[in-house]
Amino acid sequence: MATPKRSDLTEDPVHEQLEYALAWAMKNRNRLAVIATVLVAAVAISSFYLQMRSAREDDASTAFLQGLAELNLGNAEESRAIFTKLGDDMSGTAASRDSELYLANSLFWLGEHGAAKAAFESYLGRAEDQYLRLAAKEGLAACAEEQKDWRAAAEAYTTISREHVDETSKVRNLMAAARCLATDGDMEGARALYLQIEESHELASVDARVARSLLGPASE
Repeated sequence: MATPKRSDLTEDPVHEQLEYALAWAMKNRNRLAVIATVLVAAVAISSFYLQMRSAREDDASTAFLQGLAELNLGNAEESRAIFTKLGDDMSGTAASRDSELYLANSLFWLGEHGAAKAAFESYLGRAEDQYLRLAAKEGLAACAEEQKDWRAAAEAYTTISREHVDETSKVRNLMAAARCLATDGDMEGARALYLQIEESHELASVDARVARSLLGPASE
C-alpha cells in the first residue's frame, strides 16, 4: 500500500488513534497536557510511517534484485512475475519506478513483443535517467525489428544514434540500423551506413568494413 496522501488520512487507522488521543486529552487534561499528548502521538505516528516506508523500500529493493537475477539467468517468466508484482504491489517505491523497464525486457525475451513495446513506451514517457531512456528506446527499436518492421527499426536505431552522442551507443545503433536496412533489401542504404561507421568511428571500422563487404559489390 502506498504512503497515504493527506486527503486519505481521515480513513487511516493510525490517524484515528491520533483523533482518539486528542479527544481523550481534551476531556481529561489541561491545555498544556493536551499539547504534550498531541506532540507525543504525532512523533509516534511519524516514526511508524517512516518505518513502514523503509520496510517497503527494502522489500521492493529485494524483489527488484531477485527479478534482475532471474532475468540474467534467462528465466524471463519468473522475472516477469516479479516485476509485475513489484509494479502492482509496491508502487511509489524507488525500485517500482524502474520495474516497468525490466518487465518490458522480460516480455521481450518471452517473445511478447507487442506487450514489450507498450511497456517500453510507458516507461519512456516518465523515465529521467538518460541511460535508462536509451535502454527503453533501444528496446522499442528491437521490438520493431523482431516484428519484422525493418524500415521502422532502422529509422529508430538511426534516431537513437543522433540523440546519444557517446561513441559506443552511436556505433551500436548505426550497425543495427544498417543490419535492418540490409534485411529489408536496401543494400545501398546499409552500405552507406557501414561506410559512415568506417570513416567516423575508428574502433568499429573493421567490423563495418567486413559487414559492408558481405553485402556484395555496389550497384552501378
